[in-house]
Amino acid sequence: MLMDVQVCALGSWTVVAPIGELDLASVPRLRQEVLAALSSPGGDVLLDLAAVDFVDSVGLGGVVAVAKRVIGAGGRFAIARPEERVWAVFRLVGLDKVFDRFDDLDGAVAGG
Repeated sequence: MLMDVQVCALGSWTVVAPIGELDLASVPRLRQEVLAALSSPGGDVLLDLAAVDFVDSVGLGGVVAVAKRVIGAGGRFAIARPEERVWAVFRLVGLDKVFDRFDDLDGAVAGG
């Protein structure tokens, strides 16, 4: 399924919220939205995965790539509200230890 992406500001974060599957077809759109967010003041990106129902290895690679871009540009990168089956994929490859995770958007704002 094609992915849509919603972007909004929340506190110091730019929230990038993909909808649908995070895979080969959708990673370019995710990258485009994150790069656009980096041009905004602040450069902190919160990837809200609440509406992502599937992620594959290409999707994981895309998340790692955009996180490196954000951090390399001096911003912060975190993940918010992943469904348990999606987060299980992150855990499987050890990315749960790499990314900050927030269970809700209010926690991200308070923590950031």
